[in-house]
Amino acid sequence: MVDRRDRPWPVKDQGSRGTCVAFAGTASHEALRPADGELSEEFLYWGSKQRDGLPADVDGTTLEAMGAALSDIGQSTADQWPYDDQTDDRAAEYGPTPEALMDAEPRRLDDSGSIDPEPEQLIAAIDRGILPVIGLVLFRTWHETTSDGRIGLPDPGAAPLGGHAVALVGYRSVGAATEFIVRNSWGQDWGDDGYGYLPTEYVEHYGVSAWRLELRGSTTDG
Repeated sequence: MVDRRDRPWPVKDQGSRGTCVAFAGTASHEALRPADGELSEEFLYWGSKQRDGLPADVDGTTLEAMGAALSDIGQSTADQWPYDDQTDDRAAEYGPTPEALMDAEPRRLDDSGSIDPEPEQLIAAIDRGILPVIGLVLFRTWHETTSDGRIGLPDPGAAPLGGHAVALVGYRSVGAATEFIVRNSWGQDWGDDGYGYLPTEYVEHYGVSAWRLELRGSTTDG
């Protein structure tokens, strides 16, 4: 078992906006820089949207764009640009202040990249101290998760609801099976205080992509 929930770190809520990639990436980045406190999901979402090449009317962004934003411009602290779930991120004036851009620059990542969304690769990354960000196909079972945090496999033929991204903060054994510990962005009332437990079988079938965020030389064994 590996569990990186080893400090006060309340789960946040993205609200109705399609900002899950920014929330998952922020969680992974915050874990690398605990002394910096809370980082700005709004800043990371803006930076990702500047780079994702998606049509302007498409909500959400990509893991690749998130990684590029962190490499290119870094990430400001949350107090420089607080998240607001009512923000219109398509407005012409949407963007960071010069002060936020300056604050973000020292937090550019020098090492990040894609990894295979296979359980073995993800577990190996967690063992190295990385909190992978994974993109998944979302099913209704996520919305049916109770306070035990267990995320069920979808029924055969179940219709997907779309895509979702979360940060993996550990894994645990349950009998002969292994479950990932996921940090979601649906507030602390979802699951186990905002965390869930995802079977590796779910990842095998419905994992789409994964990304590692890393400071060169920062990872540890165990």
